[in-house]
Amino acid sequence: MAARDFPTSAIQRKKLSAAALRAIWQRNPSPDVRDLLWEIYRLQDVARQAYGVVTLARMWGIDKPFLARLNALDSALFAEPCLWERPLDWSTEEVQALKRLSRDRR
Repeated sequence: MAARDFPTSAIQRKKLSAAALRAIWQRNPSPDVRDLLWEIYRLQDVARQAYGVVTLARMWGIDKPFLARLNALDSALFAEPCLWERPLDWSTEEVQALKRLSRDRR
């Protein structure tokens, strides 16, 4: 399905929370809806991983030509409900490394 098949642009549509997705499933408990919801869940995990990469890129620093892309990705991810409903879990080792990077940048 091409993007032009949708009646409104993705930017204008409301982002769905986990509760809204759950309500869709309760109204339409079909195999197709289950498959679509699984795909949404999988893509939300990709968004969480991307948010981690954005965080690391900010800590390490990034060359100016790529900063606009990083800022755009950061803004898009920040607006995703999935990142706030189920935040990225950092391991103890990762937290220590992030703190070390932060101290080194000061």
